[in-house]
Amino acid sequence: MLEFNEELHQYTDNGIVIPSVTQILQFSGLTPDFSMVKPADLEWKANLGTQVHAATALDDEDNLGGYDTQINGYIEAWRRFKAECDFVPQVAEQRVYSKKYGYAGTLDRIGKLGGVDTLLDIKTASIVDLICVGPQTAAYEAASNEQNKRKTKYKRYAVKLSPDGKYKLIACSNQMDLQVFLSALNLYNWRMSKHDRG
Repeated sequence: MLEFNEELHQYTDNGIVIPSVTQILQFSGLTPDFSMVKPADLEWKANLGTQVHAATALDDEDNLGGYDTQINGYIEAWRRFKAECDFVPQVAEQRVYSKKYGYAGTLDRIGKLGGVDTLLDIKTASIVDLICVGPQTAAYEAASNEQNKRKTKYKRYAVKLSPDGKYKLIACSNQMDLQVFLSALNLYNWRMSKHDRG
């Protein structure tokens, strides 16, 4: 049974730590290098992303009450995206777990985009790293299908929300995305096994 520790941002299965999609991508060097960014700025940005994700999920349920006004523009961008792109959310913030490959994560949305099955990742960073988003969404797709015992082929996208109320939809269509992620996972597992052996 997959469990998630919010404080540690850690997935476990019967006490065994399961690496996350984000952790694997960071380890492999596929995510942007934030080493030059001040820790306080990184923490602020992470908190902002968490707030936006939570608020958009509540908005999808028409249950968005009071929220920090600093995210007004992001909510406006999310609503505009849904209306202009005909996106109908069906699943939000779903934890997924691939026992086959040994990784877990939380996908942002599954829904219909113009009537087509779609898996969507929400981004709030000023720069969306296209190299990372493709493998990330492919990993979520594979884990979701395995967990739910189906073979849905989703259209995969990232939607970049901006504080000025604008959005950008980015397609993730490279057929190698899952293989790239699995290569990163193999590298992660190899490095961890060497570390465990000393």
